[in-house]
Amino acid sequence: MLNERKISALITSLILICSVFGASGRAQAAGKHDLRVLATFLPVYVFTKNVTAGVPGVKVDILIGTAVGCPHDYQLKPGEVKKIVSADVLVANGRIEEFLGAAVKKINPGIRILISGKDIKPIRGLDEVENPHTWVSLSNAVKQVEAIRGFMVSIDPANKEKYNANAVRYEKELSALRDTMKKEIAGFPNRKIVTFHDVFDYFAKDVGLEVVAYVEAVPGQEPSAGEIAKLMKKIKKSGAAAVYSEPQYPSRVVDMISRDTGRPYAELDPMAQTNLSNPPLDLFQSVMRKNLNTLKRTLGK
Repeated sequence: MLNERKISALITSLILICSVFGASGRAQAAGKHDLRVLATFLPVYVFTKNVTAGVPGVKVDILIGTAVGCPHDYQLKPGEVKKIVSADVLVANGRIEEFLGAAVKKINPGIRILISGKDIKPIRGLDEVENPHTWVSLSNAVKQVEAIRGFMVSIDPANKEKYNANAVRYEKELSALRDTMKKEIAGFPNRKIVTFHDVFDYFAKDVGLEVVAYVEAVPGQEPSAGEIAKLMKKIKKSGAAAVYSEPQYPSRVVDMISRDTGRPYAELDPMAQTNLSNPPLDLFQSVMRKNLNTLKRTLGK
């Protein structure tokens, strides 16, 4: 979380950058009739692409590169600021995009903004901090897709039928996958897990898993030797069945914890990043099916 001084400094920097890019970006935007939709990062981008698929005159771009991961305390780059300047619409997840704040409206006063997760009831993790990773839950993903559908219909009613049909198709696919995962996971003998950080809390609640500990209390900040020792004791005491790393973080500590506690470890993917520059529409389902197979391999014994 950024404090007020950092936010103020960031906004000032972005306004200075806009003085370079602003005029040219708006001039380019004025010369086109496409509806330019900008999604903040990968999951929101995939959801938005599904809702807008095949709709004429709608172009969807991603603000942060697909390989970045969860944008905790992210700072915008000049090229990303230029994207905001020329966008008509910004679709965000909410809570996790602290790097935006009031800056977006100062960069582009006319931009229309949707916080796709704004109506999702937040949960607090083991650290009692409000969790921003709403999209990892399939049920929440459905809600966010529905929010994007309603928003796009409100600003582009001429294409209402296409938006509605796309959303209905996608929401059915996500709901069916969620039901499959819940059924499979309900049969696991031990559903207690340790995750790398709090990214899977909504997911666990959705499908019937119990997160008993995090490897890193702060994402990207490796635990100290003392914290690792406490974590190992907690794993043994709780009876956690497995420990999971994430593709965007090093697995060294997880590997060590796995060896010392005798718990298997594997990788769960929150779909915060990908090495694909043009992700397929079914990326979210593909990632979640892979996660289910990982859980079956490590817990379904």
